[in-house]
Amino acid sequence: MAICEPNQKIVYITHGFEGKTHDKMIWDDGKIEIKGGICLLADLGFLGIDKDYQNAILPFKKPKEEELEPHKKKVNKELAALRVEVEHAFAGVKRLKIIRNKIRLKTFQVRETMFRIAVALHNMRVQYRYMEN
Repeated sequence: MAICEPNQKIVYITHGFEGKTHDKMIWDDGKIEIKGGICLLADLGFLGIDKDYQNAILPFKKPKEEELEPHKKKVNKELAALRVEVEHAFAGVKRLKIIRNKIRLKTFQVRETMFRIAVALHNMRVQYRYMEN
């Protein structure tokens, strides 16, 4: 799990989890404390964090066997347009071939370290993106 700024800089990543782990479980395990009036844009994988963190903004969930109301669809579309920056940040991390492809390194700790290095390189790219030569 990662927390990104609007400029695609990754400011927080949790420790890695082996296998499949639900997003909300990672959130609960991380015990993340966010201070100030910062808003978190999350997807439906984090359903329930709005109870823990008042400034969490989640999309509307489609009711079973019903359509979502048009105004709720519009809100979801606007939230997705804002959250796309996080996906762009992940794409920036995956520029490194070792992260994009299957990592065949021996231990989980080495794979996690490689991911953290990739995040650091991505953040460096973001920092220097708009600087003049």
